[in-house]
Amino acid sequence: MPNLKPGRRCAAHDGKRQAPVMKPLNMLLLSSSPGINLDILYCLAPLPHKIYVVSNQKYNVLKYSRHKYRFDYLPWDLRQTKDSPEVADLRAYCDSHRIDFILPGDMAASGFFYNVSEAFDDIACLPVPSPDVITAFDDKWVFADHLMRAGLATPKTRLLSSHNDLTSDLANDIGFPAIVKPLRGSGSEGVHKLESLDELRAYFATPIKYNSYPQILQQYIDGPDVDLSFISDNGKIVTAAVQRWLSAPDLLDFEDHAGVSALAEAVVDHFKFSGPGHFDMRIEEKSGKVFVIECNPRFWGSVPAALWCGKNFVEEAIAYSLGQPISPKRAEGTYMEPAFAFRTLLRRPWKFFDMSNGQRRGMMQPFLDPIPQLMVKLKGW
Repeated sequence: MPNLKPGRRCAAHDGKRQAPVMKPLNMLLLSSSPGINLDILYCLAPLPHKIYVVSNQKYNVLKYSRHKYRFDYLPWDLRQTKDSPEVADLRAYCDSHRIDFILPGDMAASGFFYNVSEAFDDIACLPVPSPDVITAFDDKWVFADHLMRAGLATPKTRLLSSHNDLTSDLANDIGFPAIVKPLRGSGSEGVHKLESLDELRAYFATPIKYNSYPQILQQYIDGPDVDLSFISDNGKIVTAAVQRWLSAPDLLDFEDHAGVSALAEAVVDHFKFSGPGHFDMRIEEKSGKVFVIECNPRFWGSVPAALWCGKNFVEEAIAYSLGQPISPKRAEGTYMEPAFAFRTLLRRPWKFFDMSNGQRRGMMQPFLDPIPQLMVKLKGW
């Protein structure tokens, strides 16, 4: 077992007071990262709850979404404790607005809420990971090192601290082609596939963005990417879905894969992880073996895709946290990203009749909430 603090379990499963289950809730969405939280808001939109958004950023696109009931700025951060004045302000806010449920929407919000959760023990909440578990998942070297020490399938990985680490022994150990990437980052920022040690040395000798030390060098696994999204509580996955990009970022297919599910369960159990998360994995072409590449300890950008394909992870997380049964619905079929769907219909309008109702609703979502979408595009928020 890693020497990490356990996550905060959800209120219903700790024996604390549950929120009312037969009427709409006053829901508090703690937001630091606008993009991810906008996706969460879209998953909350079909539900009957009033959504209060409290952000530690004055300029947050959620302020302009038609799906929130109210937006307020409060300057919370990870340095605060349950006795901080800002936490007292947040507690007073919850009391004033009769908040029934608290949903931390991103890594910063989860870390903050874990540290101050004692001040909100009587309010139902989502299970969240501890800050050191968040760090272990967010730092790609720490995460890979944990997995390698535990014997869990991940590409062989080495830490690069300086130019002195770029040796022939390293090349023989990892092999080429190999992947170099910064310790932190989302998407594919700073990720490069290199073909030789000379190319690796030239990469670090060139002054470009993201190539400063430290970095990791990782064995290249030749094969298709596959993802697993999940909600867990104290090391147990309570709901999950496997997805594969058929054409990133346009076409996403939901499917079953026993090997992917089994490896995800082993990693979540190893860390005794609590909360939402999203695994990036790869299936080796020759052997069929599944490898964990990384895991984001938060909700993920494609969570609306699962919604429009039949599975609302946010709704299921809330239900579990309240001690209610989780819906047996699965994410099924192929999801078309809205812009791609519109381009498809411009070329072949009759394809509209082949779309599911969920796909049609997902395609219209950006137009039903246009101001945040425009602000994201124009200002990059």
